[in-house]
Amino acid sequence: MQQGTEKWAQKARKSMQRRGTEGSLHRALNVPEGEKIGASRLAGAKARAKRTGNTKLMRKVLFAQNVNK
Repeated sequence: MQQGTEKWAQKARKSMQRRGTEGSLHRALNVPEGEKIGASRLAGAKARAKRTGNTKLMRKVLFAQNVNK
């Protein structure tokens, strides 16, 4: 593993906090902040984002799915 790649999730979270977008997927899916978002709910949100053309939601869902791998 390269030296700078191991903390990408922490850097992404700090960036989201700075921009104020942390928790926006929870708000978009009407899930309380402390609760986990299940894989089936993410899949449904991905389908809805694809169907409606909502690129912001699609990016958030794909990020969440990649982090959970």
